Amino acid sequence: MRRSRMGTRAPLKDQTSPLLLRSILIFRFAARLYSIFYFQIDFLFFSSFLLQQRLSHTPSLSFFRFSFSTFRLDIHLSETTPVFLF
Repeated sequence: MRRSRMGTRAPLKDQTSPLLLRSILIFRFAARLYSIFYFQIDFLFFSSFLLQQRLSHTPSLSFFRFSFSTFRLDIHLSETTPVFLF
């Protein structure tokens, strides 16, 4: 009779190839850089919008609400997505 090979498998870290691990690390690093860059660009547009509203004295609340909800959604996604965590 043949013996079953249950319990003799190598851990997942030993089964993955070094090239796959390297590509995962590069992808995670690129995602981190993208999230930081996107956050800064979004914050720049948000602050310029607030400055424009302060100078013109005509608040448009619908656009303010839309930009603020987008801003909050980006922060929420970057905090909960495991790709952005090292």
